[in-house]
Amino acid sequence: MPTFPGNANAYRLAFFTLVIYISALTVGSRLFFYLAYVLAAVLVSAFIWSQVSRRGLAVRRVVQPSTAQVGQVIHESIEIRNLSWLRKLWIEVRDRSTLPGHQVGAVVTLPGNKAKRWNVRTRCLRRGLYRLGPTLIQTGDPFGLFQTNRLFDTKGELIVYPATAPLGSFGLPASDLPGGTRTQRRAYHSTPNAAGIREYQPGDPTNRIHWPISARTQKLMVKEFELDPTADLWLILDLQEDVHVSANEPTIYETIGTTGSRSELRSTSHGAPIRSVTLTETVTVPLDPTTEEYSVAVTASLASYFLEQGKSVGLIAWGQHKVTLPADRGGRQLVKMLRALAVLRAEGTVGLAELLTAESRHFSRQDTIVVVTPSLDESWVAALQVQLYKGITSVAVLVEPGTFGGEGNPMLLVSALSAIKVPSYLVKRNDSIDSALGQEYGQFASRNLR
Repeated sequence: MPTFPGNANAYRLAFFTLVIYISALTVGSRLFFYLAYVLAAVLVSAFIWSQVSRRGLAVRRVVQPSTAQVGQVIHESIEIRNLSWLRKLWIEVRDRSTLPGHQVGAVVTLPGNKAKRWNVRTRCLRRGLYRLGPTLIQTGDPFGLFQTNRLFDTKGELIVYPATAPLGSFGLPASDLPGGTRTQRRAYHSTPNAAGIREYQPGDPTNRIHWPISARTQKLMVKEFELDPTADLWLILDLQEDVHVSANEPTIYETIGTTGSRSELRSTSHGAPIRSVTLTETVTVPLDPTTEEYSVAVTASLASYFLEQGKSVGLIAWGQHKVTLPADRGGRQLVKMLRALAVLRAEGTVGLAELLTAESRHFSRQDTIVVVTPSLDESWVAALQVQLYKGITSVAVLVEPGTFGGEGNPMLLVSALSAIKVPSYLVKRNDSIDSALGQEYGQFASRNLR
């Protein structure tokens, strides 16, 4: 159906035609009758043309890659095909995607049974889950009297993971040594800890087959393994809405690299070259001046860093919904954590102290907790101290709210943490995350992982 608000020219011409026709009836002029008939014919033919022009179209969109990370470039191919023999004089393509900065609009002319294709290159600057599409096609008649729209509901989703700054080192308490209690959890990879024998299932690696037992039982049997007896490391991200603040001044652009199991991007902070299998350039992306974005970036960077060290890492964050990822190793765990962090927002209603108490069932003796928070409320320090009594070591990363327009002195909280032997790190606005996480506060020694 035509879109009436865009057909003002047709309304004017119809009104002018009506006036001429009434004048012809009044005056009896044959010329006025001819003129009214011609204008009416133009209106009818333009309307029919506009309706025919919106038919026989097909839209195809392909995005590569299907997931991205802040700083990475995505490529989308858009194809408009004319399936009819009638030439489309003009077609305006409008995009209704939610990805910031993604512009695929164009005006094209399509001969009969032909197609036009073009590529759009967009750098992802904000983490989140975005919709690509639908596509709105606007066309009309050669006189510009009628405009018609057609919406192609070809929608896709793109998830943009948060950026991760490559860390040179990060201090953990000296008591966090390899070893610990047996995890009693089955591993998906081979470890030195054989746990038992089970019957072979399709997809099991052949190097796990226990041939002597298979020969004795006359059926294939494979070995199962447990995770190495090592302590887990838990990242606790505080996303309570009341403790996060945002600066009013324009953001300062900070170079943050991206890392991941897919080896999409590698960089160092503040302008160092990026090493990548698919891209070689210096990427500068904006980090919004909010404690939320800095906290997420710090958590993602720590997750990448510890998983590269081969540690078993879990994530707990209560934002608009609760996220609890059990501790695990490897690139697949990193993807899970980045996917969760991509959509989390600081909309939680539960304070950090309550979170630590509620999720304490996940912590075992000799585990390590790394808390990332902008909260300067000392009540959560008491909740953290309860975990220390259980033999759990802790580290705190404080995103200083005062540098984002908030209030409070973080050194008072640093002193409280130091009193219970918890090392702390301060991240200020416009800080290099790598540098900030390399400077420890507190009088107690820690061991730097390099």
